Amino acid sequence: MANDASESVVKAHSLAQKAVKDPLTGLGNKLAMEQKANVLLQAGETFSIVVIGLDRFRDVNDSHGYATGDMALLEVASMLQTSTQSGEILYRISGDEFAVIRAGEADGASERSLAFIEAVKQPIMLGGIRLVLGASAGTAQSPADGGEYELLLKRAGLALREAKKGGRGHDCRIPLGT
Repeated sequence: MANDASESVVKAHSLAQKAVKDPLTGLGNKLAMEQKANVLLQAGETFSIVVIGLDRFRDVNDSHGYATGDMALLEVASMLQTSTQSGEILYRISGDEFAVIRAGEADGASERSLAFIEAVKQPIMLGGIRLVLGASAGTAQSPADGGEYELLLKRAGLALREAKKGGRGHDCRIPLGT
């Protein structure tokens, strides 16, 4: 009976882990990011959410297939992970969007966004195919841009769309009240 209970606990833990992990990259997913942001919000901590959207990624899937697209996403995840610093956690929140929660003061948020954009500019070689992607980023800061996770994520997403309007490869923050 104890063995059955142990197996049940292991299965429950495994399911809980799968619920917060992106199956392709192994990074935390949108649910994991929400959980972390809510912990920081409840503690009254200052932090930023940087949403990083890949530029021209649809072209990769259309031209080279989804398997190549998945491999490219793995490479991008690795490049972004290598670019993170202490106090930053990388997540994959949708198909071609990643996000970073950056704990601490907002100083340097724009520079960090630009560092992530630069990291993604590096060419990727996949089976003889040379891919050059790009990225744009949008940032929201707590508490300046809101005190709720959904509002912060929405504002970072709006800032990302605004950055992409600027011609790709840009970063943006739309201060609250604009």
